[in-house]
Amino acid sequence: MRLFGSMRRKLLFWLLVIVIIPSGLTGFFGYKIGQNILEEYVYKQLSITAEGIRDRIDSFLKIKKERVVDFGSDGFIRDQTERIGNYGKADSLMTDLSNYLAKNKVPLDVDILETFVMDMHGEIIASSKPQHIALKRSDADYYVSARKYGVYTTDLHHCVETGEPVIEVSSLLTSREEDFKAIGVIVNRIKGSSLVDLLKRDVADDGAILSESNLGKLEESTESQGLRVSEALMMEDKGFMDLEFTKTLILEQSVETYIVNSNNCVIAGSNIPKEAILRKIVNTVNTVNTVNTANTEPVSKFNDSGEETIGIYQNHLGNQVFGMSVYIDEMDWLVLVEEDADKAFAGIKYLRDFFILMKVITICLFAILAVHVTKDFTVPIKRLLEGTRKLSKGNSGYRIDVLSKDEIGELASSFNMMVDSIQERTDVINETKEYLENILQSTYDVVITTDESANIVEFNTSAEQILGYTREEVIGKSVEIFYLNRNEVEELMKRIQSEGVVKNYETKLKSKQGKIIDIIITMSQLKDKSGNFIGMVSVGRDIIERKKFESEIKGKDIELERLSITDNLTGLYNRRYLYTELEREMDRARRQNYPLSMILFDIDKFKRFNDTYGHQEGDEVLKRVGTLVPEYIRHNVDSGYRYGGEEFVVIMPQADKEKALDIAERIRVAFEDCKFYLNATSGKSKKKSLTVSIGIEELKTGYDTKQFIANTDAAMYQSKRLGGNAISTAGSGFRLQSRELGSVNSP
Repeated sequence: MRLFGSMRRKLLFWLLVIVIIPSGLTGFFGYKIGQNILEEYVYKQLSITAEGIRDRIDSFLKIKKERVVDFGSDGFIRDQTERIGNYGKADSLMTDLSNYLAKNKVPLDVDILETFVMDMHGEIIASSKPQHIALKRSDADYYVSARKYGVYTTDLHHCVETGEPVIEVSSLLTSREEDFKAIGVIVNRIKGSSLVDLLKRDVADDGAILSESNLGKLEESTESQGLRVSEALMMEDKGFMDLEFTKTLILEQSVETYIVNSNNCVIAGSNIPKEAILRKIVNTVNTVNTVNTANTEPVSKFNDSGEETIGIYQNHLGNQVFGMSVYIDEMDWLVLVEEDADKAFAGIKYLRDFFILMKVITICLFAILAVHVTKDFTVPIKRLLEGTRKLSKGNSGYRIDVLSKDEIGELASSFNMMVDSIQERTDVINETKEYLENILQSTYDVVITTDESANIVEFNTSAEQILGYTREEVIGKSVEIFYLNRNEVEELMKRIQSEGVVKNYETKLKSKQGKIIDIIITMSQLKDKSGNFIGMVSVGRDIIERKKFESEIKGKDIELERLSITDNLTGLYNRRYLYTELEREMDRARRQNYPLSMILFDIDKFKRFNDTYGHQEGDEVLKRVGTLVPEYIRHNVDSGYRYGGEEFVVIMPQADKEKALDIAERIRVAFEDCKFYLNATSGKSKKKSLTVSIGIEELKTGYDTKQFIANTDAAMYQSKRLGGNAISTAGSGFRLQSRELGSVNSP
């Protein structure tokens, strides 16, 4: 043992002699023999079968997509869907469309379980199964993705409505009258069993390994010639055996085919029980290293590297199989084609005995080697192991005796030096930690430290006093317990990771007692030595008093602003604010390319009313206008103004002339219906109705605010000339149009 010097040389010598040379030679020759046999027939046959299955599945999916696109181009379906969207969900329209789907579309494809149409809100408005009408499925994959991509195919999944595995193929419906206007989504729900039937047909069409009876016939035939079955098959490929006889033998091959989705769930299989679909997780483990394969299982290998696999492994039943995986990119599916490994590789069984013999010899030789090596190797290693265990338990005073000058002795010396260095650094760290903890607990600011998942790892004394929790109560819990909106924490974490620091962030926190606390926080990243994000530190200060002061100032400013832009009598916006808002809305309408309309109306014969009933009664009428206008214009869209005296203006963004006419008519009728109980100067009480004259104009190219108002005002005076209680639109000339109530005048 001492002859070869260092332990490293001893180990290299014996491993080379006893392990590497025999194992390398036997592995090399065994690999070459097995490779030649596999490449002759097994790999070729399995590849042809797998590729054929992939082509058929691709064709199946393509046909289903073309089918739903064809349905979506049907004029009746498109017209009915658009009518339902335009006129509301009329039962007759929905019933007609449902009957059409059931009678004219579903029978065209035996794989279709259901065909239904959804509106642009995600609600089913027609279906070949009427019980599903009115179901809301706006979050369904087939609806969302069809709106985004036009045509979409879902993964196989359990359907809530039908209770069985299905695939949905959906297509966006567009209007026949308006190009590219989306009006709905049509969906074909395909039976999941259709995919299983497809795999079974694939197996029957592509063939399989030998059946027991034909395998026996082949063995009997070849034994007389001194051949194994695998050798006979290879010889047939070379032309040494009858072609028809060999073909007969492979027709009954036992091949299992199944499809695995991106979640490793089986979604279809030629021999998979129905109850296992979408429930069984395929988790095979590759145990044999063969030609062109890595020592890994097909599903995990594809998940990790995106590579397809061919080789020997244990299938989902624990059986040793030879299999191949092919990827279907469109659906993110992995198709596995497997056959019994013993039958597939019968031709190399004779190598097994040779490998077993070599392994026995190797183990025996290695055992002899171990007896010699352990004497010089294991005892020092045990001493090192004992030292590391004591060090891990905190015994930094333990040292290992150096008994030799070889590599183990050097390792023992290095261990002792490492322990000394660790002890020195530990002392420094403890001193620094104690110093920092004193600073942390002495500050008046709230200091909270969290990990990368926003769980609390440090909570100082000021935080305990302000938030009401003790340190022990919050350590390990999410910092979300302090925030009113939990989504706020997620947004802050994203900002901190991207920006590094968030300064002077004002928010509200909730104490343990439920008290809401205004606080300003500065948050910074915490990183490890490699620069990886490991958490954040938040330093905050209570700003309740400052918030009170700001709130008082803000309330006074808001009231002053309100008084400056509103009319005291009517409560509507005043004339000065009209010009400001009109210019802003005109700029916005031109920038965003949407219509803008204006209504200007005047109370008919209001001067005579004032002279007859007095200005106090006139003010009551003006106040009524101030309450009536907000009731009949669009809330949070339109705005009303007192233009002057008894004249009023309504600005209407995103409203064309027709929309303005509708709202103007509502105001005209509502004001005409108002009854004012008044006392005339004669002293007699009477009930009085008033009317308004209304002008309408829509924003045109080249208008400024002055011209816009002037044209609208001219339209209003046209209504006056018609006798009042009328509506006119601006233009070069005017003509009278009859309406249901009152009259409308337009160019």
